Amino acid sequence: MRRVLSIILFFSLVNFSSPEKLDKKKPLPVLKGEIPAIAMAKTAAELKSYFDAAFLDATTGSNSNEQNINPIFGSTTNGDAQQYYRLADWLNAMIYVWQATGEILYFNYAKTMIDNMISNAVLLAGGTNAGFMGWPSAASYGAVRSVDGTNLWEIYSFRHVAYLLAILKDSPNFVSTQGLSTWYTDTLNFLEVNIAQKWRENNINAHVYRSNLHLASHNMVIYFFLDYLTDNSDPIYREIWQNIAYAGMPNYPAPQNNIQYLLRGNADSKPALNLTDNLAWYQNWQGTNTQKHDVNHAGDTVNNFYKLFLYNAHFTVADMNGIAQGMLDNVWVSYTSWTINEFVDGSGATQNLNQQGAQEYFVCGQFNETLQSNMEDNVQSEMSHFSFAGYLLYNRKIMNDASLFYPEPQSSLVFFDSGLKFKKKAAAAALSAN
Repeated sequence: MRRVLSIILFFSLVNFSSPEKLDKKKPLPVLKGEIPAIAMAKTAAELKSYFDAAFLDATTGSNSNEQNINPIFGSTTNGDAQQYYRLADWLNAMIYVWQATGEILYFNYAKTMIDNMISNAVLLAGGTNAGFMGWPSAASYGAVRSVDGTNLWEIYSFRHVAYLLAILKDSPNFVSTQGLSTWYTDTLNFLEVNIAQKWRENNINAHVYRSNLHLASHNMVIYFFLDYLTDNSDPIYREIWQNIAYAGMPNYPAPQNNIQYLLRGNADSKPALNLTDNLAWYQNWQGTNTQKHDVNHAGDTVNNFYKLFLYNAHFTVADMNGIAQGMLDNVWVSYTSWTINEFVDGSGATQNLNQQGAQEYFVCGQFNETLQSNMEDNVQSEMSHFSFAGYLLYNRKIMNDASLFYPEPQSSLVFFDSGLKFKKKAAAAALSAN
């Protein structure tokens, strides 16, 4: 059981220099760090050093799959072959490390990835998405995607853009001192129009109310934050995220047409895989499909649930504790060999933890000290191209201090002792749900 945190809202004042304008044609600033030897549980400083070294390795290495591993290089491409999908976990980890350290360099890297992606968007023509900005996929992905682009790659990365904008909304001093007001407005507009509106108008059932839990959960996050960022200026934002989370999507039969059903279970033919005090869940909405969720994609969903949990929206500390216990009991096979089970209930083949998305599962370490310590103790050098340490550093900051540098501490924010959440009191009633 996660210990009750004593909340002390104390944040050091830090004078940051203006954000560096990182020219993608110039050499990247060097992040200092070396892969530390496996030893005792990591301190926050050690985890930061590991993250820096892993990122440096990922962005300067000569990997055969460089454009899919190197997040900065990937963000400078035209996005025609999963590059933005592959950089998403690094983008999220970079935001978490900025929140945990308050160091502007990490914000600058996250902003650079976002700026590069947006600057590479082109005006689409000839397809269903004509008139919007986007990134046509390579011809090998088919005639439709080579004109309209690929929905998954866009929503997978831009859910993290939406989260960063929410942090900035509640960090007005940072936005003001760093001259980010115009950037904030422009980026939010791009997200609203060229991600959300584009795919909603293309085909809401195919591209928003998607065919399984992890795909739909990406849109849940985007639409939740659009609701939050715009103060529900368009009711469709709240309708969509609530339909996916618990109310039910109209294009799938009730009751198995929402995340609440698959995660928490109901007293009919398809309950959740509740194993004593931990949680496991199915993947698809269809009532006859009993496919348990694979861990590599479940990591994305866990991080998506967590994002709403932070804002006191639908997902509860009981959900997060259950998921963390499930990771401890069912997912991990061996920390020392970095191996996991294939499915969230502990079934399937044993595999190495080296897949896209699995690292997002690590965010639940903050809800279980045993889980967190085991992961910290055994982060291994062969994982140096992945962002694991960033998630662990974020957890450790919360577990040690019950605080983050961002969002900025304000009297309107509430910190709960059952798990760090930052939620404005005024919006809590509107955003909280069943």
